Amino acid sequence: MSDPSAFSVLASAAAVALAGVLGAAAVAKRVRPAETVSSFRDLGLRRPEILAVAVPVVELAVAIGCLVWPRIGGWGASFLLATFTALLLSVVRSGRKVSCRCFGAMSAAPVSGATIARNIVLMVGALATASIDRLVGGLATVLAAAGLLGIGGLGVAMTEVRHTTGRLI
Repeated sequence: MSDPSAFSVLASAAAVALAGVLGAAAVAKRVRPAETVSSFRDLGLRRPEILAVAVPVVELAVAIGCLVWPRIGGWGASFLLATFTALLLSVVRSGRKVSCRCFGAMSAAPVSGATIARNIVLMVGALATASIDRLVGGLATVLAAAGLLGIGGLGVAMTEVRHTTGRLI
């Protein structure tokens, strides 16, 4: 058995990071559905109530895909991020000051060039993820990533509780 290439290791790291980002975004949107609907409405999306349910489900499915089937998950993430980026670009070009809330209440800043740049960096990671058949480290990597996703989801939930109640517990 040969050692994995440096690119495979980096692509595997990108897959885990991307899964974490998409998982956190999904949890953040589901924890505060009314704000997600409002944000989607402000972005000019049709049927924000339906999208507020569908988008987090898709984000979570793609996050899992990045870990279990990196090639498929990577292409899914690339498509998802390209779609999000096109929407954000249209908002920036319109001059409207709209909060993305890509990560729920944790991201109330208006959509800007920095938001688009972040998505481009994530797309590079998604394309790297799409180039590998499996994660370096196999099942151990997937389990570690799942644990990190769980911790990240708990962190998002705790942040939302603190935001809502003013206290952590």
